[in-house]
Amino acid sequence: MEAATFAEPRELLAEGRKILSKSHTPALDAEILLAHALGISREKLLLNAPSRMGDSAVQLFKNFLERRKKSEPVAYITGKKDFYESTFRVNGSVLIPRPETELLVETVLDMFADEPMRLLDVGAGSGCIPISLALERPRWRITAVDISSYALETAMENGKMLDAANVEFIQSDFFDSVEGRFDVIVSNPPYIDERERDFIMPDVRDYEPPEALFAENGGLGAIEKLLEESPRYLNPGGAFLCEIGAGQKEAVRGMIDSRIWKTVSFLDDLAGHPRLLIAGLK
Repeated sequence: MEAATFAEPRELLAEGRKILSKSHTPALDAEILLAHALGISREKLLLNAPSRMGDSAVQLFKNFLERRKKSEPVAYITGKKDFYESTFRVNGSVLIPRPETELLVETVLDMFADEPMRLLDVGAGSGCIPISLALERPRWRITAVDISSYALETAMENGKMLDAANVEFIQSDFFDSVEGRFDVIVSNPPYIDERERDFIMPDVRDYEPPEALFAENGGLGAIEKLLEESPRYLNPGGAFLCEIGAGQKEAVRGMIDSRIWKTVSFLDDLAGHPRLLIAGLK
């Protein structure tokens, strides 16, 4: 591509859509990447874009397109992803926040008012879940754990950037370094079957951290561990909320010990797939 061909943003967008034609969302990807190259929002690009672009911005956009053409996720190229009410920094050490995970945040907020309580998030990643909850419920004391020090570094950066002062981040493999009891435990654990690795989209398989994606025992290993160990860290009557895979509802239901959990329900995501387990401790 020659810079002269892309003197105007509309020409760049047209060429970007063509180059990214194999992407699931070529137009959206091109718009986000061009806006990032220009240092403006996508909305401003579409409503009030500059008439022409300098060579440095054009070259930057070209580099972005080449990275995206190789399936690198747009969020990793821009270094950010919107989730719930905030924008989070992301990189290859953390799972990219998904819209369906907002269901977990919304459900917790619907279930509990801003009264003092303790909440634990297992597998914090970028920190999108605990930070989103902390910003809405400043009276809660929230602990967020992750086994990855790199993920925790990103989560802490997001917490500082978004001023989520009521979140404590701790490195821990599940509950190994967790102390005390909590009123609520939440998690978005890995739940993809390791045997499905070759069938996952390359955007996900080749770039996102595998430890945040894949679990043993047909994708159910992490969920099973959480169900087994959470009761020891919950106050009586406490709640456990966990994101699950779209086809895992019945398998997860089969793991529930009715001697421990008094209530169990599942919520569907916007696509109609069972996505959220809610369990209440006796």
